[in-house]
Amino acid sequence: IDILRYAGEIAQSKGAQIVREEFVTQARERAETDRFRELIRGSTPHSRYVLQALAILSLSSERQEGFRTSRVYEVYENICDGQGSDTLSLRRVRDLLKEHAFLDIIEQSKHSGGSAEGSYTKHQLLEDPQVVKDVLTESDDV
Repeated sequence: IDILRYAGEIAQSKGAQIVREEFVTQARERAETDRFRELIRGSTPHSRYVLQALAILSLSSERQEGFRTSRVYEVYENICDGQGSDTLSLRRVRDLLKEHAFLDIIEQSKHSGGSAEGSYTKHQLLEDPQVVKDVLTESDDV
């Protein structure tokens, strides 16, 4: 329903008499952004730092295969340093990543690297990384 309402608002703002497919596409993006904004509104700063780490990794990588927990944690530590905040343990960050997966913000996949690497988990944003970064930046400004 929100998508239809947003599409109507977009059409009205552009002076269109009918709602075109491009308006629906824009409305869908706006609804997804609003949904994500609502999900993170009540989250802790460290929960947002973990998402920010995934967004940074996603935006800096051409391949979208996901990122190992250890790599996400490294970027998370850098973000905490920049914010002047103490880091959480790797185990707690792993728990935060699981919570984000439960909320359908990220996707987790288990992998086996054989005897040399053992098993590991990769994490990938389900939302557009730029949208995630923008929303997280908005929430930091508030």
